[in-house]
Amino acid sequence: MKKILIFSIAIIVMNCITAQKLVTPGKPYLVLDSRPGYVTINEISAGKGLSVTSVPYSNVVFDVATIHGYQINKNFLTALGSGFSVYNGGGLLPLFIDIRYRFKIKPARTTITPYLFTDGGALFPVYGLDTETKLFISSGFGLNYTVNRKMTANFGAGLFSQFGNLRDSFIKIKLGMGFRPGK
Repeated sequence: MKKILIFSIAIIVMNCITAQKLVTPGKPYLVLDSRPGYVTINEISAGKGLSVTSVPYSNVVFDVATIHGYQINKNFLTALGSGFSVYNGGGLLPLFIDIRYRFKIKPARTTITPYLFTDGGALFPVYGLDTETKLFISSGFGLNYTVNRKMTANFGAGLFSQFGNLRDSFIKIKLGMGFRPGK
């Protein structure tokens, strides 16, 4: 898992760093719509537990989430999210707040935009061994690839920690698509 993460980051960094920009005649650079407005993001993520992973809800986690919110300005996005998380002991339903800060949103000569994210909220038991509601926080770094003015592909990685009877932490990787409906 660690080797895959390092290799993926190295490939992304190598693709972002170029000596010169290639221009395709008739195809302008794509710039994400940076006006305030509604945004929806759908993500899948997977995580591997850190430290003690022999207890339920601490070894692996797979998530599907949908996030709906408002882009405040060209850099900040705040949203509410929900989804479903499958652990090595059962399933939990996350309800959370998502905050993202994007760097350099302006008519730049790139379709890749870095961002920081922080999620925090509650995990409610759905099935499995645990009947306790947990709190969680997750922070990390990601990259947006602009598909067109209204759609992005997201890749992110970060630290996910959940708190209940025990504290469990995970390294998580996220993949998703963001969409800006409207004109």
